[in-house]
Amino acid sequence: MNLTESVVVEVLSEPYKEVLEPEEDKHEIIDWNAVEEETGERKIVRWKVDVKEDCYGRVKETTRTFDNKEEAEKVEIGFSYLS
Repeated sequence: MNLTESVVVEVLSEPYKEVLEPEEDKHEIIDWNAVEEETGERKIVRWKVDVKEDCYGRVKETTRTFDNKEEAEKVEIGFSYLS
């Protein structure tokens, strides 16, 4: 699989949290630091930001996913990443 560089050209949302229940019948790797703040239960917590990205002239809307809020808050115009 080849990786390409994408650059954020517009931030479409503030960071938002997604909380997932681990599936009982699958062996999932759980980030043990991911504790749901309101309940204190162990859950899979991810932070997401909706962006418009440019990848070599192809502009599209997508969602970037991060392990914590601090990483998600760093997304701004010009933020680049491999996808």
